[in-house]
Amino acid sequence: MKRLGGFIAFLLLGVAHISIVLAEASAPPAWIEGWLKENKAAAQGAVKDYIEFYLPDGTRYAFALDSEGWGLYGFYWHDGEWNLCHSGRAMEDSMDVSLVRHSTSQIRPDGSAYPNDLGFDIVSAGSAARLSYHYDGNCFNICGWYDPARYAGEVMIKGTVLEYYDGTQTAPADAVDMGGWMSDWSGYSSAHPATPQEARELAAIFEENVRDLFPGYTMQYYASFNGGTLATASYYRLTDGLLNVKRVDFRQGGVIDSQADTMSVPLSGALLARMKTEPADSLIDTSGTGSIFLVENALDTHRLPVSGRVIQSDLQSGGLVLLVEDSAENRRVQVFSMKPDGSYFCGHSTFPLPRDAYLDLFHSTDGEISFSWDDQHCSAIYSRSSNGEWLLSWARFSSMSTSFEYSGTFCGVTMQGSWHQGNEEHLLLGSLPCSSLRNANLEALPQTEAALKNSLSRKNWAVVSNPNSKARLHLRTSPSKGAESLGKFYNGTPLRVLAQRGDWTQVAIGLDGLTGWMSTRFLAFGDEMDQVVPAFPQKIYLEELENRQPSYQAKDGKEEKALEGSFHIVGVVEDELYVLLTDLGGTGYVPQAWMWDGNG
Repeated sequence: MKRLGGFIAFLLLGVAHISIVLAEASAPPAWIEGWLKENKAAAQGAVKDYIEFYLPDGTRYAFALDSEGWGLYGFYWHDGEWNLCHSGRAMEDSMDVSLVRHSTSQIRPDGSAYPNDLGFDIVSAGSAARLSYHYDGNCFNICGWYDPARYAGEVMIKGTVLEYYDGTQTAPADAVDMGGWMSDWSGYSSAHPATPQEARELAAIFEENVRDLFPGYTMQYYASFNGGTLATASYYRLTDGLLNVKRVDFRQGGVIDSQADTMSVPLSGALLARMKTEPADSLIDTSGTGSIFLVENALDTHRLPVSGRVIQSDLQSGGLVLLVEDSAENRRVQVFSMKPDGSYFCGHSTFPLPRDAYLDLFHSTDGEISFSWDDQHCSAIYSRSSNGEWLLSWARFSSMSTSFEYSGTFCGVTMQGSWHQGNEEHLLLGSLPCSSLRNANLEALPQTEAALKNSLSRKNWAVVSNPNSKARLHLRTSPSKGAESLGKFYNGTPLRVLAQRGDWTQVAIGLDGLTGWMSTRFLAFGDEMDQVVPAFPQKIYLEELENRQPSYQAKDGKEEKALEGSFHIVGVVEDELYVLLTDLGGTGYVPQAWMWDGNG
């Protein structure tokens, strides 16, 4: 993240008194146009506007707008030459901008004047929007703005406070203390809170305002991004020797977008003792971007049957993921889960991994286990499916001359983008060896298109295939036309074949228990599945629901659950419900009023 003033936070140390001498040259000097042209920063190196400042200690600063009006570049004079110290958008919503030097006769909304001329406005001719920078004794910093399209008045920055002036008086109509956020703020003008309400919504997710949000938990990690409109934090709690971690994503207004509560893990007596006397940051990392345990012998191995020396550790909601190494230097990944009685077991363990394999913890999220090996030329990700199984979701193999990658879902693979991106015609239904993390062998994963297709088993798979593409096929509770319908399903719906009885086939949709019977004559099997064009409606959740993706377990709407992963609408229940199926094998019934066509 950038300082307040974003791109123009230039440190000017040791300046005791400001006495401004303006540069005499009014036209942009040739060196700026030459620099822009040489660095391809502007078309033909043209400069739209230019301003230069001298300080009494000999420091010189210059700012230039490129000919298109988008780019603002800052330079300082050092050792007999100009050096770039800033580049970025001037005012990203406007191209018709110019630079206007501040004046000591310029009256501000609070009735005061600038103390000197060391500052400038970026002004839009069309909208009259204005973004103001002034030297504050250390750097050129944002000191206020005016954006009539978003707020009728003007905003001034005083310390950590945003003051909002409505133009009727020299006292602020409202003020919001933005605290430490002011020193960690994007310079993008559209990210500035236009109104006091927007400022308060941003303040709701400041570190100090979410630090104590969960009683009994201690915040260890916090970061804001996207101009402060989003934030993420992690918290931990120690109870009876067990470590629990909570990771939360926020958006402005204090809204929790997502929350992951990890499995409880037993810590060793040695680590528990150190937690009492040493900083937690030197012992554990709960952020989820690296190993959670920063020291050896962190786990209570009497309760947690770890086999081997722990090299990397990742605590997730679905279990504890460990990269371990045995005495022969063989590496494996083990995933430990908790039983209802509180005991632990290793539910997944791989075959020995390639010698240099490691977990890419920085790029993975909760519900993912990401591998990299062969000097990062090979990568694979396993994702936790709706039934708790870890299944291959992506693999890539590259060399100096070629690169081959494919995505996996619970029902097959695709070689051109993932299933949810609308590339259904590239989805090959079937079962892939090593698709489960259980006894997975990374070196046995197919590394070419031919090997991938040859490895895929089409047995026990089918899709809905109705001659009338607009028709939908019932899923019945028993093999009879008179049996209750669990929904009507569109062409292309992937099905796991469980059994066949006469003219009926028992199928499962997804992995979480939606099973029933379908008429066999409306199904396609084997290579015929590839000829079926999916007829899924293209709809998305309403904006206020898209992060949670709520659904009902059954069509009676009694038990609610959230859907993880990307989805397709594969079926309907009359004109009331959609049936959704995710790439992780989750299913859910969703009221049709919760979905819309989107903006195209």
